[in-house]
Amino acid sequence: MAKIKQIIFIILLTYNYSINAQQIIVGAERTNLYFPLLKNKNVALVGNQTSTINDTHLVDSLINSNIDIKKIFCPEHGFRGEADAGEKIQNSIDVKTGIPIVSLYGKMKKPTKKQLDGINLMIFDIQDVGVRFYTYISTLNYIMEACANANIKLIILDRPNPNAHYIDGPVLEKEFTSFVGMHPVPIVYGMTIGEYAKMINGEKWISQKCDLKIIKITGYNHDSHYDLPIKPSPNLPNSRSINLYPSLCLFEGTNISVGRGTKFPFQHFGAPYIKSNYSFVPKSGKGSKYPKHENKICYGTDLRFQENYLDQLNLVWLINCYKESSYYQRVYNFSEGYVRNFHFSDLNDINSSVDLKGYFFLKDSNTSNNKTFVKHLAENCKSNQIYKGILNNNSKASYYSNTHVDSVAQKTEGYQLSKGILLSENASYFSKPELKIYADDVKCSHGSTIGPIDENAIFYLRSRGMTKKEATKILVSSFVNEDLNNIKNIKVSEIVQKKLITYLNQLK
Repeated sequence: MAKIKQIIFIILLTYNYSINAQQIIVGAERTNLYFPLLKNKNVALVGNQTSTINDTHLVDSLINSNIDIKKIFCPEHGFRGEADAGEKIQNSIDVKTGIPIVSLYGKMKKPTKKQLDGINLMIFDIQDVGVRFYTYISTLNYIMEACANANIKLIILDRPNPNAHYIDGPVLEKEFTSFVGMHPVPIVYGMTIGEYAKMINGEKWISQKCDLKIIKITGYNHDSHYDLPIKPSPNLPNSRSINLYPSLCLFEGTNISVGRGTKFPFQHFGAPYIKSNYSFVPKSGKGSKYPKHENKICYGTDLRFQENYLDQLNLVWLINCYKESSYYQRVYNFSEGYVRNFHFSDLNDINSSVDLKGYFFLKDSNTSNNKTFVKHLAENCKSNQIYKGILNNNSKASYYSNTHVDSVAQKTEGYQLSKGILLSENASYFSKPELKIYADDVKCSHGSTIGPIDENAIFYLRSRGMTKKEATKILVSSFVNEDLNNIKNIKVSEIVQKKLITYLNQLK
């Protein structure tokens, strides 16, 4: 009987949600309020695959109504919404309409003055999901700033926020401002994108107030359930993933997969080292070219069939995974000037591990300072550290590592290794790996080798017809390539290899 009541309740709930959805009219559908404003104007559109009027793309509707669309600006994931998270979007031409598309996700985040020449009016129509690190609100900020500077009116076609039924999470601290978090708002902020635009103006987050007109939603309040008709990005395919996204996205800075590269992204999570009966295998594909733990079996938790939708952030999943976590960090230093890298790890739980690798290619008077502090505070934990550097001219580097093994941390494995090649008499590298061991049953070692390139090896290669530069390049490459070839992220590997080649080509 109780089961029957539960089923009836779910049916009624679904019916009510359906009624709510039917009553909601989004801003884009209220064409009578903004189409007349566009007549005889040179219009630019900020949009993507979610910019629709019913089943028709907004661009097509505007063109069919003889609205002159001069340019399209697109955010992360591109105009058709098929690009990976973080993937650079290129400028292009819309195949269907022939309208130029300008990317706002890559080197350029804000339209230039030249790109806005001749534009009389701008339309912004993008479906948001109400989460601070979802970059569409960052694009909105830059669009408002550009329109304000160019004295262009901005029309925002408002859409419901599917996570507007709650507000939760810490407010962003100013020193951590970036494109994935621009404003001091909670993680889940409970506003539609039109309301958010008013807040940008009201809080003076841009230097000059933007001339806004909001085409409001009707039949909507912040508790209304709204199933998005089109997925807002490749890895948010349904309402379940959108609801779980604020909580599961916290895993993106860890080595836990949130299901990118599977059929159910942001609906399950896991990693190869987690103990669980549930498993999935991330694979490269459309919308996820380089998924975390690609082609590996990940064990974890399935959230697809949760009874209730979240009305607050869930940190329990993150905390539980942290207790079973391994940590991997790779540091690559090619920067000019002085760079300082600090790392602290406390291995508090049984079977925890940390793997740290650092590589620096230095020249001129550049400096790299690396310090690591690792504490083994539980049994059967592992730490592995390898730092390698190539130094030329007057460059300097240092590596200081302190690995502490507590008396309770039996069965510990801890390794430290530092290597440096000095290509100049003026280059210097200070290395000090330290082990402090208070347990009996451990396997630990540390080592450090620093010096000029092997002259015998140089002589051997030069005797076979190579120049000194060619011989040096080969020996330096072999010094680091063994490690660099093991970089799992293809994109990162390509960048590092290019930086190494550039560095080697500059050798005299």
